[in-house]
Amino acid sequence: MLTFGCIVIWLFTDALRSRPVSLLPAAIIAFVYVVFGIGALIVSAGNPFFFVFIVPGLMLFVASSWPATAPSLDGSADEV
Repeated sequence: MLTFGCIVIWLFTDALRSRPVSLLPAAIIAFVYVVFGIGALIVSAGNPFFFVFIVPGLMLFVASSWPATAPSLDGSADEV
């Protein structure tokens, strides 16, 4: 989890600095978190602890699929 967190922070830091970066690794990590959380939730007969994986996975998926545009100084959007 620490490694996944470091990868995601590194990717989004570069993205916020308007550097060209692929957010595919973040989307893959989000997918793995959600699948693991749902699988564990089913196997554990609905133990709510496993929402600890589902909720951050969904939030990361939303963040990694956000449009890669940044507003420029003149008000138009520049694609990254």
